[in-house]
Amino acid sequence: MTWTAVANLNTARQGLTVVTAPAPSPASGLVLYAIGGDGGANSIAIGAVETFDPAAPAAWTNNVTTLPGQAFTGLAATTLAGRIHVIGGTRGGPVITPSATHNIFDPATSTWSSVANLTNARAYHAAITGTDGTIYAIGGVDGGGNVLNSVERYDPVANTWSAAASMPTPRSGLAACVVGDNVYAMGGRNASGAPLTTVEVFNTRFGTWNATVLPALLHSRTNLAASAGPGGLIYAIGGLSSTSPATPAADVVSWDQSLASTWQTVSPSLAAATGLLSSALGPDGRLYAVGGNTTVGNSAATRAAEVFTTVTAQPQPYIGNGTYQSPDIILTDGSGTIVPPGGAPTGPWDTQL
Repeated sequence: MTWTAVANLNTARQGLTVVTAPAPSPASGLVLYAIGGDGGANSIAIGAVETFDPAAPAAWTNNVTTLPGQAFTGLAATTLAGRIHVIGGTRGGPVITPSATHNIFDPATSTWSSVANLTNARAYHAAITGTDGTIYAIGGVDGGGNVLNSVERYDPVANTWSAAASMPTPRSGLAACVVGDNVYAMGGRNASGAPLTTVEVFNTRFGTWNATVLPALLHSRTNLAASAGPGGLIYAIGGLSSTSPATPAADVVSWDQSLASTWQTVSPSLAAATGLLSSALGPDGRLYAVGGNTTVGNSAATRAAEVFTTVTAQPQPYIGNGTYQSPDIILTDGSGTIVPPGGAPTGPWDTQL
């Protein structure tokens, strides 16, 4: 298992979000998108969007128009039906001014559109797409500086946000990923600014949270990254081990559903201790850790990107955040159960269209 450097971002950025989605027209295939963020040291947010194609990995490309309207850092994004939903964030600078903005990028037309805003403005939150076909915005911080445990659910058919069950622990700077019907929310900071080891699980089928399914992270972390990787393992990557001063961490831990007793340290760790980064499972079945900040106090963001290869890495039908290789196909096993990310069905694969 190794972490390997790939092409640097064109623009150094922290507080960004990274997703895997279809390439912008007229290209084809699946690529990584790096969206938003800021340059560090309370700088203004970045509107530029970059894409990276693992099949042609020489460079990141600025082939997408910038975020519409205001640029944001501390934002969140997720994919649904082949489109990218970019949600919330703050304008950057020394004062956190959360936004309720919700924009969609459609790769098929390479265009942005605005849809229903969040009910509550939030930044440094998490966003995921559940297997129920809806989007969840989780936690973060609001315009009054309050650390949130509230959760909102977006119905793409009705184009409306509504309240979902609140997370047991209020936190901002958390990371989240989805495996099957479960959303895993991990780390973050509490109202006092202290990094957390907290891991809580939301079941989209029943609409309830459970704080006892997973053990706590091995180390307290905020502004970390998280992804469901090959084999269905959950990875928590980097982050900040303290907030005053902000101190980046290099460790990576994983949780295997078949070994539920504890998180395991992944060796080697990141090439450099990095917080305020983002990650995504690429179409090549490998984990990508992108951007962030490697300096104590977050004085300057990094352009670095790394890819993690495990012995089981292979192209995955599921690429995370509710999106499959074909956005209109969901893999099921012989009993009709949805195949989880990286998982193997118990019988022949079939499809739901």
